[in-house]
Amino acid sequence: MLGRITTIALTATLLCCTWRAEAQEFDPRPILSTLISAFQQCGPPQAYQLLSPYLFSLVFLQTGGQGCYAPIAAAGTVTRMEVIDHAQFPAGPLYIVRVTHVTGKVDWFIGFDKFSSKVIYLTFQSVTTGPSPSVAAGADQSANLGLVKPPPKPVKPIDEPDDSKSASCKKFPQMCP
Repeated sequence: MLGRITTIALTATLLCCTWRAEAQEFDPRPILSTLISAFQQCGPPQAYQLLSPYLFSLVFLQTGGQGCYAPIAAAGTVTRMEVIDHAQFPAGPLYIVRVTHVTGKVDWFIGFDKFSSKVIYLTFQSVTTGPSPSVAAGADQSANLGLVKPPPKPVKPIDEPDDSKSASCKKFPQMCP
């Protein structure tokens, strides 16, 4: 009996430590690649399960239930993906991934829920000349942001200053509950 308890404890410890090591080295590119492919080809349906319920519903509404986005399909095949910035937020990690398609480059902002691992933030912008985007700078509002946009957080009245949130949380409020 004691040997069995020791084995269970050892297994739990290994799972814990393995998960933490993987979490520190998480790569968002496979998930983003799956979603881009689904947005280009209208599926497979399992790909949309990577999205939070809100984003799943939004994709359904924006695409008439088809799951395809014409501008993403027109961008063509993905030839390269590179993580150019990331940050940890209270809700989970946010990454900026530069995706090279056969027709050009697009910067994707993708955020994950730290508990469910579902995508809770997802948008993209065309690559413009100038500096690469950063989490600190936020998305370029003039660079034709598109696709799924999370619901806006309620804005506090001007007479109530909110010094409790970092500058990054103010740029990505959906990542900071």
